[in-house]
Amino acid sequence: MRQTCVIVLFFLSLFSSAHADETIANGLTLKIPSPGQRNWDVLFRDEFAEPISSHDHTGSGNGVQLGTGSFSSNAISGAKIRLANDEYLRARNAANSADLNICKANASNKIIFDVANVDASTRTSLGAAASGTNSDITSLTALTWTTYAPTASGDGTNTLSGVSTTRATYFKAGTFVCVSLEFTGTLSGSLSDKIAVTLPFNSATPYGGNMAVGMGAVAGTSLYANPNTLHLYRYDATNLANGAYTFRVNGCYEAV
Repeated sequence: MRQTCVIVLFFLSLFSSAHADETIANGLTLKIPSPGQRNWDVLFRDEFAEPISSHDHTGSGNGVQLGTGSFSSNAISGAKIRLANDEYLRARNAANSADLNICKANASNKIIFDVANVDASTRTSLGAAASGTNSDITSLTALTWTTYAPTASGDGTNTLSGVSTTRATYFKAGTFVCVSLEFTGTLSGSLSDKIAVTLPFNSATPYGGNMAVGMGAVAGTSLYANPNTLHLYRYDATNLANGAYTFRVNGCYEAV
């Protein structure tokens, strides 16, 4: 009986001892209730477990703000990056002493470069584009179809006569050229498997072909015969019968 009383008194002394709550504030503020504190479970839940569960690494007791070492390479996707309007995309300077503004979307929803941080050669190129003297860039601002005068003919074995061009247009962006042709003519003479038509610009890849070709009701294919001439074939590479045809050519290629 005496031993039991001693044990009871010992535990009562533990719970009656006055100890201050312990606060941990190393980035995330947590409070550990002191021994003998009443409602220990509620305090533990509200001031220890809940802060751990809800911390968001925004600092000020909500967890240390994450640094670059917290993320693996290429871990942030484009869907996770969106700058506010009129806020610059930045880069660090070579001395690692300041940030450089690169570009932003301004209040008029236009892309603006920080000219002070653009080198002279780039400013020259952009200025040439704005004035219309750099065709590789300015052609991208207005991709308009332009007409040209193709020459269509037989391949030397057959003859294509009475050629009438319904459509011969192209647009060019740098070295990228798209062509749309439609012309009629009559084949005669010895049979052959192809005719020829000229392109608006020399092709950078002779002896290749990727145009969509129509020969009346018959599908066709194409092959560059030389830098500026396109040969048109039936889809099955058989000879073209003599008679009247409507030829249609649509496609794109890389110019010299």
